[in-house]
Amino acid sequence: MKNIKSVPAACVFMLALSCSKENLQKTSSQSLQSTSQEIATAECTAGVWRGIYANGDTPGENYDTVTTENFVRNGIAWMKFSPYDFYYSSLELDIPQCHTFSGDSTRLEVSLKNPSSQPYIFHDYDVIVTLIGTKDTAIVYFTSWAYNYAKIGSITHSNKKALIHVFEDYEKVVLETRNETMNVYIGPNGDQIVGSVFYGTRNKIGKVKSIHVGFKGGGSVHGVKFLNSATGGAIMYEDFTKTGQSNIIWY
Repeated sequence: MKNIKSVPAACVFMLALSCSKENLQKTSSQSLQSTSQEIATAECTAGVWRGIYANGDTPGENYDTVTTENFVRNGIAWMKFSPYDFYYSSLELDIPQCHTFSGDSTRLEVSLKNPSSQPYIFHDYDVIVTLIGTKDTAIVYFTSWAYNYAKIGSITHSNKKALIHVFEDYEKVVLETRNETMNVYIGPNGDQIVGSVFYGTRNKIGKVKSIHVGFKGGGSVHGVKFLNSATGGAIMYEDFTKTGQSNIIWY
């Protein structure tokens, strides 16, 4: 177990208790520097998922980084094997340099759930999806009651009724960027729009560096997909069907 004091990046994984919501937004990209830096080699790799468990009782101070052997089983990445009784979790992937693509013309689809009825889940059933680019970061944050937001760069839309949502069963969360606008969708087919943020030329995402899928407690993911939002062409897919391993396919 890693027991690290005063690590700002831990705010990203825990959706912040003592860390402020503002700090969470600012530190999403910083976590890339503290975990799994991409080493450029002649061989192109598909990438490897990692998991983060953060102690909810000591925000920003205690967290564990774990490999896919901890959380990938039978087509699901389930963040339930935390060493902490009360915790936040994050499933993360750094994009290999040989697979870079624009974050300003992409559609990220994540099939996930964080139900109120199962063990390892804590009120307010937070779900956060983060797309980190070379220039800026896009985030959508769902809760069951009040504080929530959709953010890209310096533009934030907060406390939106449409973002009050508990993912009781698997639904898609979709972040789609196109024409300097980020649209957010949810639902079984990811076709119910719940937010739209125009971000303009000053808040470009740039090339995609990493994606984070975070939960308050042990939520689960059973599919992640990237598409080109302009053409609909497939970019990447992960179905978690290889137990204990990443199974990322690039097109």
